[in-house]
Amino acid sequence: MHEVDGEGALLRKLAEGTAAASGDEFFQSLVKHLAGALGVRSAFVAEFANSSTRVRTLAFWSGGRLLDNVEYGLVGTPCEEVVRGNICHHADNVAHEFPDDKTLEELRAVSYLGIPLCDEGGAALGHLAVMDDRPMPEQPRNLAVFRIFATRVRTEMLRLRAEQQLEQANQRLEEQVILRTKELTEALAQEEKPGAVHLELPEDIASEETNEPLINASLVRRPTAEAKSIAAAITRIQQANSPLLVVGAGANRKLTCRTLRQFVDDFGIPFVTTQAIV
Repeated sequence: MHEVDGEGALLRKLAEGTAAASGDEFFQSLVKHLAGALGVRSAFVAEFANSSTRVRTLAFWSGGRLLDNVEYGLVGTPCEEVVRGNICHHADNVAHEFPDDKTLEELRAVSYLGIPLCDEGGAALGHLAVMDDRPMPEQPRNLAVFRIFATRVRTEMLRLRAEQQLEQANQRLEEQVILRTKELTEALAQEEKPGAVHLELPEDIASEETNEPLINASLVRRPTAEAKSIAAAITRIQQANSPLLVVGAGANRKLTCRTLRQFVDDFGIPFVTTQAIV
């Protein structure tokens, strides 16, 4: 491990190497640049693998190339101390200090330096670590450089987490729109008064063939919402840039009106009416 160039030059190299990258490509580029900046054989970044005792690597650079990502247990490894929130530095003989960690032996690791990656509340997200096949004496400038890389990794991990949370929130909102649209459509269909009705089908539907059996006549039959119509309404609302509901006289019934108001309040979709809604 050699002493690195000035921090300004390092930051320029780091920015050049990762500016256009994100996600996996970012982590891969960063560990490569970290190993080069510190002059070490190996560098990797890892996150928790749905367990407080296991992690998986997001990128692993060793011996001049990227290795396949791996998942491993923390017990008996130098990483165990790091994820507890401590900077861990083993300047020499790290493989002897952790004889159960076979990866150290496979990578011919002699020294190890790891730093925790934490969120805004101080909870550990994972860690960033470097290893070398030579002793790694403590050098304040190198540690400062290591912290710079760790800050950049932490920022990307938090960005990805926020992006994932946003996607999940959008998915939940989409599911709510589908559910409420279905409820509204069913309510509109079922609120019509029983009796004879005039039914006019769009030409594309009327011309379709079907093997469905005829519906037996009954004294009283309330119409039910057609699944295809519900799906079409959901799709149109989701795809519309500025959706607008046009509400006809059929909504001027107690249950329908209440359901419609709830739908509009939940999703903030504006509407106009052809008749006053009471």
